[in-house]
Amino acid sequence: MSNDEQQQPAPRSGKVLEALARAERRLFTRPAPKSAKARMKFLRTRAGGLTAAVAERLGTSRRTVERYLAGKLTKPQKRLQAALVEATESEWQPQVRAQARAGGDLQGDDAGGDGVLRIHLHGQLGRWP
Repeated sequence: MSNDEQQQPAPRSGKVLEALARAERRLFTRPAPKSAKARMKFLRTRAGGLTAAVAERLGTSRRTVERYLAGKLTKPQKRLQAALVEATESEWQPQVRAQARAGGDLQGDDAGGDGVLRIHLHGQLGRWP
């Protein structure tokens, strides 16, 4: 082994798994809603149309959720923004990944049971469009 190979530490498995998760999101997901109104609307849809359920999940009042949905408020405070991002991404990303898995483009824990990410590329080997 050369000196460069000996000096570089081996990557941690946690970092590798995080990198694979980021790659999976980039390859197989649509972007999550960005505006507070779009995020609130998405969360309300996931909660069956109940603004009270969204408010409880975000730790705010029902009236505040209604104001964002009506467009009267547009820029949430830091705590609410963080809660919106976390709630939206926890609901959004698994839903889209499940759709990709159902389409056969991605196989993971559901398909093989071994926790290995498999990406299937369609096309001829050795040719680049």
